[in-house]
Amino acid sequence: MSHRLGSLLTTPGLVLGPGAATTTFSPPSASGGTLFLMLHFTGSTLSGGARIEVDLGYATDVFTAADGPDFWSRPVGGNSVVVRFVPNGGGGQATLTQYGRGEGLAGGGSTNSNADLFLLTSPYAEPSYFNALGVCPNGANPSWENVDCLPPGLMRDVARSVGMLVVPHGDHLSSCSAALIDSDLILTAGHCVSTDAEARTGSFTLDFQTDCAGARPPGYSPKFFKMRRVVRTGFARAPGDTRDPLDYSVLQIDTPVGGFPPPLPMRAGLPTVGEELFVVHHPRGVVKKVSRKPTDPTCQVLQATPTVITYACDSDNGSSGSPVIDMMGRVVAVNDWAPGACSNQGQASAAIVQDFLTEPPPTRPVDVMVVLDRSGSMSMTSGATAGLTKIEEARRAAALFLDLLRTNAGHRAGVVSFSTTPSLDAGLAAHTPAREGTLIGPPPGHSGGVVGAIAPGGMTTIGGGLRTAQQQLPTPGPTTNTAAILLMTDGLENTPPMISAVEPELGSTILNVVGFGTPAALDGPRLSDLARRHRGLYTRAGSGLELKKYFVLAFGNIFEAGISTDPDRVLAAGSVRSAPIDVAVCGETTITVVVGYERPGAALNVSLRSPSGATVDASTAGVESSGGDTWHFLRVPLPVGADGDGVWQAFVSRADLGGGDEVRRVAVDDQQGAARFPAERYFIAVVADGGPWLRPEPLERPLYTGDPFNPRIRLLRGDGARLEAAMALTVSRPARGAGNELVGAEGRAAHDVDGEPVSGRTATLLSLEEAGVDLDQRVTEEHMLFDDGEHDDGAEDPDGLFGLPMPALTTVEGDYTFHARATYGGDCVGTRETFWSVHVDVGIDPGHTTVSVDDRGRLPDGRHVVDVRFTPRDRYDNHLGPGRPDAFDVAGVPGCEPSGPVVDHGDGSYTQVVTWDRGGGGSPGIVVTQPGRPPVVVAPDPVVRTGCLLWLLVLLVVLVVVLVVALALS
Repeated sequence: MSHRLGSLLTTPGLVLGPGAATTTFSPPSASGGTLFLMLHFTGSTLSGGARIEVDLGYATDVFTAADGPDFWSRPVGGNSVVVRFVPNGGGGQATLTQYGRGEGLAGGGSTNSNADLFLLTSPYAEPSYFNALGVCPNGANPSWENVDCLPPGLMRDVARSVGMLVVPHGDHLSSCSAALIDSDLILTAGHCVSTDAEARTGSFTLDFQTDCAGARPPGYSPKFFKMRRVVRTGFARAPGDTRDPLDYSVLQIDTPVGGFPPPLPMRAGLPTVGEELFVVHHPRGVVKKVSRKPTDPTCQVLQATPTVITYACDSDNGSSGSPVIDMMGRVVAVNDWAPGACSNQGQASAAIVQDFLTEPPPTRPVDVMVVLDRSGSMSMTSGATAGLTKIEEARRAAALFLDLLRTNAGHRAGVVSFSTTPSLDAGLAAHTPAREGTLIGPPPGHSGGVVGAIAPGGMTTIGGGLRTAQQQLPTPGPTTNTAAILLMTDGLENTPPMISAVEPELGSTILNVVGFGTPAALDGPRLSDLARRHRGLYTRAGSGLELKKYFVLAFGNIFEAGISTDPDRVLAAGSVRSAPIDVAVCGETTITVVVGYERPGAALNVSLRSPSGATVDASTAGVESSGGDTWHFLRVPLPVGADGDGVWQAFVSRADLGGGDEVRRVAVDDQQGAARFPAERYFIAVVADGGPWLRPEPLERPLYTGDPFNPRIRLLRGDGARLEAAMALTVSRPARGAGNELVGAEGRAAHDVDGEPVSGRTATLLSLEEAGVDLDQRVTEEHMLFDDGEHDDGAEDPDGLFGLPMPALTTVEGDYTFHARATYGGDCVGTRETFWSVHVDVGIDPGHTTVSVDDRGRLPDGRHVVDVRFTPRDRYDNHLGPGRPDAFDVAGVPGCEPSGPVVDHGDGSYTQVVTWDRGGGGSPGIVVTQPGRPPVVVAPDPVVRTGCLLWLLVLLVVLVVVLVVALALS
């Protein structure tokens, strides 16, 4: 964001619900007076017709269940606001936990402003301006003026369509300028707002201005309008989009009855050097200004490139996002940055218009580094019927991935493994047939080479593995390949460098992450969030078969259009060939049909029957065939003869008997046959190249229990056009949380496995699994997703983004797995499938977190040392559990200062020591913050239960008893 207008502050949770219907919120005032408030409600459980109302004076904000678990109000003037809970036949509650406070900031520097949006004082007090680089000549007094000083005409008319947005950002309220470009769209800088999460917190106004003399205009009553979503941005590119970023965003806003002033047109061509310009903006977040000739004599085009316009119209922080306008009233640039030397710059409108019309360029070849965990725990058994260790399963999955990678196609690949230290096993190099043999050994087994030699032992430095891989990838540029990393780990990082230290080095690299193993051993929250921040997918594989399937999925997501079918099946004991599996082809240029199976000795292969009935197998001309000891695939360029679009059929056969067209079977009751051909679990995955692509939308932040979730997924043709489709979704969610299982369980001591330390929490969870506790017990749900504009699925009209709000899904911590299946087309029917995992962590809820305090005594300075002991739970009473002090940060409530680290008692409770200023009027407590989540206040109720007071009470009781006895005896 661009400029600070005030502070974001926490407040002890003010609950609005059936027991607290109406209240007036009047927080402590800022030192120089509070100029406006914005309220943040969290933990909303509103249902039915229940609503929260915020009386703004100029309007009323109304929030319902449709607004999700947290929402922000629009600004309200002054330091007092009435809020109401209206049941309207429904129920639930919401808690006011944070508010934004607009302030008159003073003292110079980058924070100096006057955020008097409602002009509570008149005349308006202009601050001193700070950004000397934005003023020409640099450091001079700015030459802008109030817009009311403009004479009637074009500039005055244009100024009506320019305003200011206010958005919570970090620890403060911030502002940017913006312009109407459609009936419900505003244009601003991308660095101001680039995500839906940011947009939904903010508001926009066109009214913040004085008269020419700086006084409050007669009848002044500014109105603010909620921002809803990011329609398009060049600031945060989509996965795989290699275009250079452009610093702009187009945001959708609510519209008033009667509409807004006319929108401003955008100039599709470049201006010429010397053209006169003017800028309407809110520098430093103050009342609306205009920079123009003759008062600003340098306000003209100095240089124009295809993407950047250079000019010298005076600006300051807060001017970001404002329109730079020509003398026909057209936007020629979005005001962006001020490098100095009288050369302010903006993103050219011509480039923005072209960006709107241009879809992402064709996918470049890919540079991919496969990063494998070889820590000591990888020597443990994978638990599969094949009896393989984790490292043996991982080597096979990596070999399958590298075997699928097309040779001599411009791709490059390398391999890194890590334990206590990382190892560059194979540097990044062109993927040729010879190189493939070096990496995974020669066919037919592909069980040797660099990957086959990786052996387990030692600790886990996930960050070290990522850093070593990233150092192999070139700096992104116009001619470099797309950079990607495929990371597989089976545990928690326990030795530096850590992920947090290395992640900033990853830049634009796409990162797909596979967690291998049970929930007991994986850091689901960290891995899920890591993939989310780097445009990749996170999946958890519980078995070696799943691990291979997810590596095939990663291959489809990185290199091809995705997966078209993905059934899991069993080839029955005695069966030598499967029943046919339909494969829909509609527009694909190549299909790669992969069969993966469990046992190295099973020797399965795959063949196809075309729509005309022809057999297509490894012997068919033009078909590529390869495999290892637990997989086989056919890569089929289309068409084959006259066969292309239509329904194909795949068959899985025992390789030693061949496929053929004749279906042979050994009777199941023939014990010899059944022993020769035991049941074999396998999967079929059809990787499609060409045709539509299907991808889940990346999450904007981590997920916690109680958060509503919409598993939005995008289906588009290769040219970016939308498709009508039926979108089915299977959700597999956890039935029990690890934190609940750990509370009350017998704790196990930390220990080592083949040189790798295992924490007490992980050791206890593993012991529960060994005792038969199914920590991965699942519940499955089936849903349909919609692209109709009515299911929080993007635009008001169908746009290829499918969704379905699920407000009650995230009730237990753990990995939630989603399997989407799209069916599209009429005469030519096609399919796409994908699957991904999202980790949901326990969202600490102050209403369900038990708290006690113990006053340990008074310090010489009069403050008290207090133990705040708390047992974190979510709104469903799920425990965070022991061993999670790194899951949250702790700060003190006003008057309390944390002292020392959080103490984990091993039973689900924690203690934070604070020093408490008892004379400050407050009570002891703490503020708990989880990543990507608003802070919550954790304090006891009643707020003070101290050991000193308890002993004092006991002493008083004893004295009273003694007194009564003495009186009786007398």
